[in-house]
Amino acid sequence: LIKKMPHQQSTSFCTSILKLLLGSVVVACLQPTFGFCGTRKTCLICTNLPQSGNSHRPPLLLAVEEDVGESVEMATTAVLKVSYDGSHFHGWSAANHNSATSEPNSQQMSDTTGSQSRRRRTRALKRGVPIGRVRTVEGTLRTALAKLYGDVDTNQVKVEGCSRTDRGVHARCLMATVSCEDESEAKKLPLDGDLKKLVHVLNRMLPFDVRVMNGSLLPSPTFHPSLDVTAKTYRYSFAVPSSKRKNSGSGVLFDPLQARHQWQIEHGTHGQTFNAEAANDVLQALVGTHNFVHLCGSYRGSERKEKGSKHSNTICTLQEATLECEDGWASNPAPMINDGSFELPRNRCFGGDGAAVGYAITVTGDRFLYKMCRYIAGIVISAGYGGITKQNVEMALLPSNKDQSSAVTNKFQCAPPNGLMLWNVNYGTTQFNWVMEEEDTS
Repeated sequence: LIKKMPHQQSTSFCTSILKLLLGSVVVACLQPTFGFCGTRKTCLICTNLPQSGNSHRPPLLLAVEEDVGESVEMATTAVLKVSYDGSHFHGWSAANHNSATSEPNSQQMSDTTGSQSRRRRTRALKRGVPIGRVRTVEGTLRTALAKLYGDVDTNQVKVEGCSRTDRGVHARCLMATVSCEDESEAKKLPLDGDLKKLVHVLNRMLPFDVRVMNGSLLPSPTFHPSLDVTAKTYRYSFAVPSSKRKNSGSGVLFDPLQARHQWQIEHGTHGQTFNAEAANDVLQALVGTHNFVHLCGSYRGSERKEKGSKHSNTICTLQEATLECEDGWASNPAPMINDGSFELPRNRCFGGDGAAVGYAITVTGDRFLYKMCRYIAGIVISAGYGGITKQNVEMALLPSNKDQSSAVTNKFQCAPPNGLMLWNVNYGTTQFNWVMEEEDTS
């Protein structure tokens, strides 16, 4: 009789018989071990053999795997590695995504002068018509994922990132977890949990300046993309006039292909040239555990009311900081320090002797405060032009002397966001099961 039943009926029939004979609690304890109808093993009641795939397993057992952990079919959360160009984004956070803004977007600002953009903004405010809408990375991902989950409300899609980048900041490797909740119940991942297909379909749906580079299931049930971070690496790129510019007979030639990802400084203070050794001395003074209260921006939003929380902790540890010279956006940066001296590349592919020299500041730390990396970049660049000394930075790292520190910090400049990039995120011994093989580029 059982053999002639459909699979779902035979499963219920066998389970009912066992519950009558042994009890519900005993059946729940013995089923994963001895194998009853619906498991991979031969059923002890109806002698049904296990079939290929998951057709012989009831839904309640899909989450139980013998050697793998969480099943792909029942996975509700995935880890995505996201990369994006932040030039046309108002940062990562989707708090104000798609809300009206009275400011023109980056493309409109780049096509107009300062006076033209001000007049356009004034006319728009008088008419009461916003020029554009806020566009965020998190909101863009949630919109695409909502369609894959079956056109659900975007508020049901949860995207948790490891960092909240500011407006105009880029990311090479931002880790984020994605999930969807429907009536307090987590939904399965779309596309039957096929992460490789999910990454491919997402990239076809996302705009050109956002890409999902890889995907993985949760490495552990308690994994959190921001709380489990052991170290983050940020990279700031800038370009300064070459010391050979005066002899070249021409002005400064900046690479236009790097304008959106590099702070291009046309001239220094009083015509001075950039001193890379002095800049590196100041950068190395920041390495270690210090109080960076004078090297960060003001609290954001609700953080101002949370004075006793983690946001008020300004103690950070910079594990490593380097200053390198780079030739191009796609080229690997060459270390500048060689036997204690600075040496620039001999073969320059753009502009000859009149070309600007590109540099990159790379900092790795356990945590970073709001605008902390941009303040570090501004201090290092200012030190290269003689505006800040190593003693000024050491005094600013001692917040106990507020009077002298305030006098020094007035010289500190926050670098623009377009040169900053989230370069890498480290989770220590946590192992991810990436669906696509990748090289170690940390």
